[in-house]
Amino acid sequence: MEKQINSAVNKIIKELKIDRRLSEAILYAVNSGGKRVRPKIACFVYEAKTGNVSGDILRMASAIEIIHTASLIHDDLPGIDNDDFRRNNPTLHNKYDEATAILAGDLLFTKGLEILSENERLKKVAADALESLINGEFLDVEYEKRDIEFHQWMNMVKGKTGALIKLSFETGAILADYTASETEKLGKAGEMIGIAFQMTDDLLDVVGDEKEVGKKLKKDSAEGKCTALNFFTIEKLKIQTEDYFKNAISIIEDMNYDFNGLIKFLNALKERTK
Repeated sequence: MEKQINSAVNKIIKELKIDRRLSEAILYAVNSGGKRVRPKIACFVYEAKTGNVSGDILRMASAIEIIHTASLIHDDLPGIDNDDFRRNNPTLHNKYDEATAILAGDLLFTKGLEILSENERLKKVAADALESLINGEFLDVEYEKRDIEFHQWMNMVKGKTGALIKLSFETGAILADYTASETEKLGKAGEMIGIAFQMTDDLLDVVGDEKEVGKKLKKDSAEGKCTALNFFTIEKLKIQTEDYFKNAISIIEDMNYDFNGLIKFLNALKERTK
């Protein structure tokens, strides 16, 4: 599946009518070692009902990955997180320059949403997800060096991390013609996975291995970022993370489809160290 996703992502980028240097920069960003979590989720959800991974779901799943890449490019910029490395590679603004990184991100946001909008049922869902994502990123910056309440942190995380993971579940469901009720349940599971994913990120920033994670660690607390560890001890946060994963998987298991591939993937995700 990962090979198919990589092929679909690269096909979209290579078809863009853009300058060679900008194309090279974007290809560098999309091929810098990502786990392809979001497109894999979309494909697993689709496959659970249809029994296959079609060209249509690969294209839509790849569009989500393209948007995710855009968000990382912008997140790494000096004006936001100011990161020099991601996945042990120089961030795009360091490999090329800041202007190229900004414009590459702009183009990927636009292209990803254009592709998702090819499906009438996905158009509004995708636009809402992108709105939530950008608002979450804004709140991440806005809440720096501030004391906020847990519900504010949760609102931020549902946007900056949860929105695209939720969209991945919904995209697989919509393309595979799940019922509206089933799609809503899968979206809820996706939101929970997004929260758990961010909690894991916050843990790894403190207890992870810098070489394995692939970027500078302990930056969040040093820069006054609001993380889950503002509200929980390390041990309690591990329990919270486990609970969100378990509750999400419980929702999925209650549905009468072959979700073995998805559940196996989510269980592996729960144990990630990078």
